[in-house]
Amino acid sequence: MNSAGAPLPHCAERVPQEAYSTGAKACVESGSRVHFVAVHEPLVFVSESVEGRQLVAGTEIRVKFFTSEVRADAGCNWLSADYHIEGVVLHVSGYGATTKGCSSARHAQDDWFLKVLGSRPTLALAEPRLVMSTADERLTFLDREIASPDRPLAGTHWVGDGSNDGVTWGSSPNAQDVSVWFDPNGSVEVRTKCQIGAGSYQVQGSNLTFAGFSYDGAACANVSEQRLLEDVQLVLDGSSVSFAIEEVALEITKGKYTLQFRADEG
Repeated sequence: MNSAGAPLPHCAERVPQEAYSTGAKACVESGSRVHFVAVHEPLVFVSESVEGRQLVAGTEIRVKFFTSEVRADAGCNWLSADYHIEGVVLHVSGYGATTKGCSSARHAQDDWFLKVLGSRPTLALAEPRLVMSTADERLTFLDREIASPDRPLAGTHWVGDGSNDGVTWGSSPNAQDVSVWFDPNGSVEVRTKCQIGAGSYQVQGSNLTFAGFSYDGAACANVSEQRLLEDVQLVLDGSSVSFAIEEVALEITKGKYTLQFRADEG
């Protein structure tokens, strides 16, 4: 990147990190090859505009650059490949993809973007935007941290989205029956289908500590509700926990157990 947003040059020609609008961006160079590097990997871009193709309604394209791997979500499956940049040209190899079932239109969009990546598109980086161009398309991406920043812990309505027992992730239709609210005033409320937990909390870096936290002890109506409550209480029982937020996803962890939530912005 240079200050005028010209096509991606080699590392030695780039402006210092201190001049970046979002910070934490860098690159590494080996001969004629350049890789993106983010201090907090990956470096993620979200499509802002696409010229040359109409995207399926309700979809967007996300591209994640790791040091030597690029991943992309074009509306259905995650695509992945090794990459390097020579001059201003993106080279990818060693393709892989998840195998989730989607509509034929979304699958077609995946196939199209895979061809874009494989066509050796040119890249131009002008923080916070990245432009990817082929002979027929021009895709403008915006840094994810600007396009969709991490939601704040406090003041966001977090709804259950799954759990992890240290071995496997699991989700069920009733996961959304769990919610947690961290009030900016320092109080916290955890709601399940049968019981409500409440108390106060403090944030210390990536850790949460609680005081006066307890559940109301209400009886659950069935085994499913009881199991869900027990899963929640494996993590949110008033003990200290760690947490991490990425965009609309919140993970709260205690030991080997993790609860996953998503921001309810409806």
